[in-house]
Amino acid sequence: MPIKGMCFLMAQNQVDYDIALILSLCFFKRKTCRQTDGKRKSTNPNPWGGDFRVHPINVQGNEVYLAIRGQWQAFEDQQVVDMLGRTIQTQRDFWKDHSQEYFTVTLIPTQLDRGSSMGGTGLTNSFAANASNNKYLDFSGLSWLFNHELMHNWIGHTIKNAN
Repeated sequence: MPIKGMCFLMAQNQVDYDIALILSLCFFKRKTCRQTDGKRKSTNPNPWGGDFRVHPINVQGNEVYLAIRGQWQAFEDQQVVDMLGRTIQTQRDFWKDHSQEYFTVTLIPTQLDRGSSMGGTGLTNSFAANASNNKYLDFSGLSWLFNHELMHNWIGHTIKNAN
C-alpha cells in the first residue's frame, strides 16, 4: 500500500498530503541524517517534490522506498515495487552487504511520442530514474537500468581504484 503524497517540512514540522518531498539522504525521517557508520552526513540531500506515490519496501529489515509519479502505460506500480525489491535483495546478497539502512528510488515519466528512452543517476543512498511513459517502454529495460544504478553503490562508491 503506497504512502499517499506526504511531505515532511523540517522547519515547520508539518505534514502536507498534497505533495511528497523526498530527500536522498533520509526519506521521511524525523532525525538527523546519518551514514550507516553513525557519522553525520556532510553532503546536502537531493530533494524532489511532487505528486509521488511512495511505496515502502522492506529488504532484510532495511528501509527502501520507491517514489513514483504519473500513470504509466507499460506497467503498474506493483510490478516496479516487486522488481526493485528483488533487485536490491539480489545485489545485496551477492555483495554480502545489507548494511545500508535506508535507500530511496525515484521514478518520473518523460514524454516521447515514438520509441522509448530511460536514464538514471546514482545519488547518496538513492538513485533517480526517468523513462518515457508510452506503450514502447520495455519493462525489462527498466529492470536493467535499476540494476545498473544500484551497482554504483559498490562499483565506484564502496569499491574504488587504488590511485
